[in-house]
Amino acid sequence: MEAWLLLILPAVNLSAIFLVRSEKKFLISILFWAILIVSLILLHHFNNDRIQRLERQYANSMVGKNYGDFQLWQSLEHQRSLTQQSNITWFRLLGLQTILTFIIQIVAYRKTKSKNAFWWTRTGFGLLTFIYFILELFAAIVPTGPLI
Repeated sequence: MEAWLLLILPAVNLSAIFLVRSEKKFLISILFWAILIVSLILLHHFNNDRIQRLERQYANSMVGKNYGDFQLWQSLEHQRSLTQQSNITWFRLLGLQTILTFIIQIVAYRKTKSKNAFWWTRTGFGLLTFIYFILELFAAIVPTGPLI
């Protein structure tokens, strides 16, 4: 995973908390989380479309033969590898943001007067953090295939 992303994400979250003065500053991390999840979904869709296009090109190169174009096959395998790496990187980045948001929501619950709202966000992100850890555990146990 790219180290600069791991450094920027907490810095952006913490700077947003220190720069904004109202109680809504604790909700900014949820906005970052939503942006990351939408980015992950769009990137996943875009990469799958690219792989499907290469698979069609490779299948068309096999017409009338027992084999396809070797360069297309190499390109397809390279794209699959890049897609898997990209999906894992963005998934782990989303996991880090989930953990940060959970911690920020715990702090918000303790420091603000809006206990009811932050109780729900704290509980929700606690559950999402637990799910993230379970998925990482599954990936560590069976590292042969992508979860995403």
